[in-house]
Parts: sequence; C-alpha cells; structure tokens
Amino acid sequence: MASSIINSDDGSVSGTTGLKTTGGDDGELAFESSGTEAMRIDSSGNVGIGTSSPTSYTGQTNLNINSSGVSRIDFDISDALQGYVLAESGYIGLIANTGNYLMLGANNTERMRIDSSGNLKFNSGYGSVATAYGCRAWVNFNGTGTVAIRESGNVSSITDFDTGGYIVNFTTAMPDADYATNITISGYTGSGDSNADGFARSLTTSSVSVRCAIWGTGYYDQDLVCVSIFR
Repeated sequence: MASSIINSDDGSVSGTTGLKTTGGDDGELAFESSGTEAMRIDSSGNVGIGTSSPTSYTGQTNLNINSSGVSRIDFDISDALQGYVLAESGYIGLIANTGNYLMLGANNTERMRIDSSGNLKFNSGYGSVATAYGCRAWVNFNGTGTVAIRESGNVSSITDFDTGGYIVNFTTAMPDADYATNITISGYTGSGDSNADGFARSLTTSSVSVRCAIWGTGYYDQDLVCVSIFR
C-alpha cells in the first residue's frame, strides 16, 4: 500500500502548494512542490533532481540533475573552499571563487592546483607543486624534396624557403615572440652528425624560421627535423 505525507499551505490534502513526499510499493521516494515532482530517490538509491528517472551510469549511486537552463551546485565549506560546480553549454566545471584556487589532492596531500591566474601547477617529480610550462607547438617533418609533416601539434604547415631553411607556421598564434625553441636534426650523410646543427631565427607570434647546417660546409636539407616551442 502506498503511503504519503502531505504538508500543504492550507492544511488540507487538496492544497496546491507546499511539500509532498510519497513512498510507494516500488521503494521509490518522490518529493513534490506545487503539485509537481521536484526530486526522486529510486529503489537503488539514485537521486534525480528535475528528472523522475535518475540513471546509474557506473553501477554506483548517482546524482542526476536535469535542467533546461543552467545546472549549478554551490558549496561553501569555508572561506578557502567556496565555489560551485557548473554545467552549461556542453561543459562541466568545478569553479573556485575569485581570489582563490582550485586544488586537487590524493592521500591528504595537494597534488595539483589551478591558481587564480589560470596557471596549472602540479607535483610530478618537481619536489613540490610548481607551475607547468607546456609545449605550445611541435612538429616532426622531412625537409628533403617536398617537405612532409610526419606528425605535429599546433603547426599548420611548413614553408621551405631555402636549402636547409624552413618556416614553421603555427595554427594558433603565440601570445608573444618571447618563447623558447628546441630543434634537433638528423645530420648530413658523409659530414658527420656531430657537426650538424639546427637553430631558430626570426621568432614571431605566427611562425618561427629554422635553419639546418653542417658547420664549415653550409646549409643542407635534412630528412629528420624536429621543432618544439615552449612558453
């Protein structure tokens, strides 16, 4: 037999406002407000807000929030832990309040942090949580004959402008031209790899010019050129 507890504004069962909780033979508990179901706990312990069919995606108890607008869960444990979980426009984010930071930890120890400026910091062999400076672009290409990119990241194309001379063009521009470059080449057959070198020239926000040379001999096309950009 189904049971219900009704607490309406006029004290009667027929009230249209207030809180109504019902628990039926199916083992589900529903919460209604203003005559409309607002939340449900099903027989498996899944909680649904805005949905009467909460789904367990992992086989464990889940909280499902279904909203036609923006879904948001706010929390305020202490001044240092204020923030909210936001689901909007195809993304889900855990956001800390202005002036604070977002911290992830394991074994009761901080392991990673996003500070108030958006810098990503983590401890992975650094000895402490420190800012991670990422590779902003990289490319591995064959510079002989028709230049061919083997693999790349944030590199749109390679321009072959001279013997042993290439321009690496970025897909997304750098914030400035004060980045660092790392260039390695295969060397030149017959001249010795130890005399081969690659170096950067003309750093701009959209590209970097690379020259490959055999010292004491001149510029030469290389079959293996690797360029990485750090900022």
